[in-house]
Amino acid sequence: MHINGQSIDTKYIRKINNSSNWNKDRAFVKALYKFHFTIFRIGTLMYKSNFAGLKRTVDGKGLHDTHLHSEAFNFASIKKVTY
Repeated sequence: MHINGQSIDTKYIRKINNSSNWNKDRAFVKALYKFHFTIFRIGTLMYKSNFAGLKRTVDGKGLHDTHLHSEAFNFASIKKVTY
């Protein structure tokens, strides 16, 4: 979690599991979007070959070659539940 509490950084699943494809990482981005994060910064090399065209992903340049940066959480989506 970032110091401002509004962004998170996670390692790429492919890199942890030494996988040959990015399917789980793409699925993870889609899942985070469902949990109201709205912008995903992805390293240049991965972005161009594996994430371009995926909703709300942007080229995060070399700074994000080692991790996925998820930001712009939609705080308006939080609902207070009372019992």
